[in-house]
Amino acid sequence: MIATLAAWIDQNRPELDRLGLMVAYTQGPADRPKKAGWIDLDGPTMLVRVTVWESGECDIETALIGSGEQRVEHRDLASPAALTDTLTEVVARFA
Repeated sequence: MIATLAAWIDQNRPELDRLGLMVAYTQGPADRPKKAGWIDLDGPTMLVRVTVWESGECDIETALIGSGEQRVEHRDLASPAALTDTLTEVVARFA
């Protein structure tokens, strides 16, 4: 799942740039029992972090800049395709 996240960023960089999003990718420490990676997407109206674990667990943290409202969603993703669908859905929030 982590490799899918990194590949998705590379494949979708033109769209992320077109939307004016600042993008940062981080891979968690290798010595952790649950391997994770996350992407931070910073836009003019919201900040989003999508964290994915190799197990398929996924957290989507959203902070709205104007109101300060914060939301956290948890998903259990069954496949790499479910992760790419989730990432596409998250990016559509910025459009």
